[in-house]
Amino acid sequence: MTSDSDGSAATWRPCLYGQRWPELFGQLPDDRARHVVSQTLADSRLEGKIHNREDVADLIDFVLGRITAEDRIERGMQRFRARRAASA
Repeated sequence: MTSDSDGSAATWRPCLYGQRWPELFGQLPDDRARHVVSQTLADSRLEGKIHNREDVADLIDFVLGRITAEDRIERGMQRFRARRAASA
């Protein structure tokens, strides 16, 4: 989220992933939640992670309480193993 000149919170501006998959971010209840997800994705992107749609969907499902942290990790590991097997 950005701040207005008076320091109050302004509306959230879609990040790269929010622009690419607005239907996923539209599930989040408010701009604050969208900002948290955007920042989480940006932080891991700075570490070299490139997210796909499934990664973003899992993070949003986790934030919304639809899956557990363990579910999210397991899904990510399954995708990693599938990509690794496909490249072998």
